[in-house]
Amino acid sequence: MNIDDIFELVNYISGKNQKGNITPDKFNLLVKSSNVEYKRFCLGQVEQFQYNNPKARVELGNNELVLSKLAPFIPPPASLTIDSTGNAPYPVDYQERIALYDSAGKKIRWVTQERLPSYLSDPIDPIATNPVYLLGKAGFLFYPVALGTAKLSYIQAGATPVRGYNVSGSILTFTNLIGGTLYADGTYQNVTLLGGYGVHAEATIVVSGGIVTSVTLSQSGGNFVVGDKLVTPNTNLGGVGSGFSIDVATVSNSQRSVYNPATSQDLLWKDVDQMEVIARILEKVGVNLIAQQVVQYANEIKNVGV
Repeated sequence: MNIDDIFELVNYISGKNQKGNITPDKFNLLVKSSNVEYKRFCLGQVEQFQYNNPKARVELGNNELVLSKLAPFIPPPASLTIDSTGNAPYPVDYQERIALYDSAGKKIRWVTQERLPSYLSDPIDPIATNPVYLLGKAGFLFYPVALGTAKLSYIQAGATPVRGYNVSGSILTFTNLIGGTLYADGTYQNVTLLGGYGVHAEATIVVSGGIVTSVTLSQSGGNFVVGDKLVTPNTNLGGVGSGFSIDVATVSNSQRSVYNPATSQDLLWKDVDQMEVIARILEKVGVNLIAQQVVQYANEIKNVGV
């Protein structure tokens, strides 16, 4: 589903459960926070400790299931350049590590600051042949400091989901008149303008020298959005000519939000996990469902419509 499908589904379920309409801006806040919450749920605690062997949650027993869910957020392994002090910055899109490896493909162990001294002085398991790393504020700190390079498998932050939209309404003003060519000269009253989702817009159009020279609004219509490109068949302008168009510059009397895919960002999760995010959105508006129930509502919309 794209983000607009999710918006429609959430509003449908909310309405069915007498929780009212969810505005586009409120939806964008809810989907953003619910997306983060579900990702945190999948990641679990940042660290899960085992005796003498601290590991990230994604490295534990359920790692295959967790990594399958998080697959849309796992980029190809990143090559880290380690400076002379042992530091390597996090990738710009870094959120959580899965594992680090040296140039030979051997796993590098994570240690805490408190336990680092014992690793540095261990004669049986020297860090020269068994490197370790710490987590810093801005990056990793490796020992030995002369390690040079490392490979990082990690979870990236991912794009923030958002439903982009334009506010629709009645036309106030026009812009960007393109006059076209070869129209029949004259003044044409109550010419219907077509374009976008809008309806019932009419204008007085003046053609001079075969070119549309002015467009004066006579009926402002409704459900238009800024940027809609409006046209009219040449049968309304003497029956000849082509190329005329004019854009909507401003609208008033806001009626609804019109989905704009160009400014939207879909959820990156697989379909089954999108249902988990939707369930969390609904919980925030007082509708408590599990993912399977959300699927049932989605099928209801598919079969019978909203």
